[in-house]
Amino acid sequence: MRSPAAHGLRVIISVAVTVILAACGSSTSTGNKPAVDHITLSTTAATLTPGEQVTLTASTIGTDGSTLTRTFQWATGAPTVATVSQGGVVTGVTVGTATITATADGKSAQAVITVQATTSNGHVWADLAAGYDYSTCGRTTDGKTWCWGHNIAGQIGDGSTFNRLVPTLVGGGFTFAEVETGASRTCARTAAGVAYCWGNGGIGDGTTGQRLAPTLVSGGLSFVQLTVGEAVTCGRTSAGAAYCWGGGGFVGDGTLLERLTPVAVSGGITFAEAFAMGDYACGRTAAGVVWCWGSNTYGQLGDGTTSLYRLVPTAVTGGLSFSHLATAFAHTCAATASGTTYCWGDGTHSQIGDGASISRSVPTLVSGGHAFSQLALGTDHSCGLTSAGAAWCWGENTFGQLGDGTTTTRLAPTLVSGGIVFAKLVAGHLHTCGLTAAGAAYCWGDNVYGELGVGSSTDHSAPTLVH
Repeated sequence: MRSPAAHGLRVIISVAVTVILAACGSSTSTGNKPAVDHITLSTTAATLTPGEQVTLTASTIGTDGSTLTRTFQWATGAPTVATVSQGGVVTGVTVGTATITATADGKSAQAVITVQATTSNGHVWADLAAGYDYSTCGRTTDGKTWCWGHNIAGQIGDGSTFNRLVPTLVGGGFTFAEVETGASRTCARTAAGVAYCWGNGGIGDGTTGQRLAPTLVSGGLSFVQLTVGEAVTCGRTSAGAAYCWGGGGFVGDGTLLERLTPVAVSGGITFAEAFAMGDYACGRTAAGVVWCWGSNTYGQLGDGTTSLYRLVPTAVTGGLSFSHLATAFAHTCAATASGTTYCWGDGTHSQIGDGASISRSVPTLVSGGHAFSQLALGTDHSCGLTSAGAAWCWGENTFGQLGDGTTTTRLAPTLVSGGIVFAKLVAGHLHTCGLTAAGAAYCWGDNVYGELGVGSSTDHSAPTLVH
């Protein structure tokens, strides 16, 4: 039998041992090693442009002030703005702010990454336009108009015929509210609706001469929208009336006569929007009916035929109601209010998007079930933009104009790489461009004349920031 005194001595010894162990800092969970006190980063803030990278370095500081070796977990709070690898490499994606976090042993540190739209030339873009003739134009937020790419016809408007690899200021000192570029010419309008064109052919000033700087379109009309194709240019008034000028049979006035100044499109139809890129044009009414006129050799007018011409507006067959449309060299696409998209016309390069490579003379459903709020068409490719800003393209991709990082033709919509959120898409002959809400412009595809605006003539198969 143990005495009470012996039991008391055992308790005292046990307590004393515990106190000694605590004083020595012993811990079964740390194995006599200091715990993590905090994490530091090589920088807590950095500014990038889209595509630019910075490497963050993390350090773990122990409770005794020493630097500990730990494996970090990296995360981004906004992957559409900036991504981060598990090695701490941060890549700017699109304009905005992202918080990058490094975590180890329950401790974390953060860096704020700001991605700016400002390019090497300081442009912040308000709008873009891409043309059939290897050229691109844009308006900056300061009201200036710039063009780049092919310029043999003077379509850049800087008084020369030299190709330009970066955005080049259009001459004349104008402030335009809209700029559109087509084949061998560019047109723009002021906020008051006064139209000017420059380049070669279809200037609208009553002549067939070349103009190297903005030249007033005759007729004294005021337009709220312009559209420039290969053989026809059109303007829409605030009342919805369409006027066109250009090659015979393409202007929609019921004749085969070439028109050197704007003439009214026959039929008295009131249009909510109008588009031209090739040698035909289409317009959409507020009720969603699409009418087309001009060349129809591939069925691009959508009336179920492949007639040589339609000299006056002809309704697209099928009874569908569309909320927006786009035209190309020889194919047309339109989307309903729900975003369901149909294409028709030349499909030999899979630009219809129905999984085949044949032409269609009536509206044909685009595969994939995507809802597109905006459309942009190139010669042999098509693109759509969702309401969330995701860009999808399909069709010919020899020069990377689909933007998916490959040169593989796609029979159905394929997501543009880079995760960039776009507010607008435009498409030219063999290239595509996108504009973000913050004013950053990206282009991809063919770049033989510098139409991507990136300072070189090298093709790019993924979105590349315009200078």
